[in-house]
Amino acid sequence: MGKTITLSPQELYFLGTVLDARYIDYDYISHMPDIQKRYSVHEQETMSQLADRGYVDEDFSGNVTVDDEIRELLEPVFFGEIEARLMAGEPGDKDLDRCNFHFLEGRITKVTGEDALTFAEFGDDELRKTVEECFSGYGMVLEGTFDENMIERVVSIICAKANVGSYRKSWLCMNGTIWQAAENGEPELTDFDRAVRQAREFARGK
Repeated sequence: MGKTITLSPQELYFLGTVLDARYIDYDYISHMPDIQKRYSVHEQETMSQLADRGYVDEDFSGNVTVDDEIRELLEPVFFGEIEARLMAGEPGDKDLDRCNFHFLEGRITKVTGEDALTFAEFGDDELRKTVEECFSGYGMVLEGTFDENMIERVVSIICAKANVGSYRKSWLCMNGTIWQAAENGEPELTDFDRAVRQAREFARGK
């Protein structure tokens, strides 16, 4: 894993304004306090905090520049063409393990958290390992009968493409097996390697 930083939703918002972000996922800033009434004060305080951490630099004219490493880490978040949300957990569990991946020109940034957002530079191998962990313990049994009442774990990915929309795929795990959910018809039995490959490709928008 490469560069990793943690930002508050408010810090992310103001970094987005400096970098002229094309898009900021609302989920990332939904926990931000109301800044409209004292906008300039909130902006000044936030930029000062970011400057103290070395994330931005402000000259005497008030021009703000973002540190190169921070900018490169956040560009997939602000300008990426593909965003994938990976979720895994027990059926009906509202507190699912979840993380987002943003893709831009071969770069991947992973995002986790709510009140404190962690941004991590990711590689394809790390993406593969994350997906493998979601399916760990399943997919080695290659025969069985699907029973929705026996589902132990659900792995879902929502992939959003700019100017296209969002799509969802899910895999259902039970008794050592993995079943790919189908929009119409019965889920299809699959194996560990195939499920990991399909999930990685779908997350990348393929």
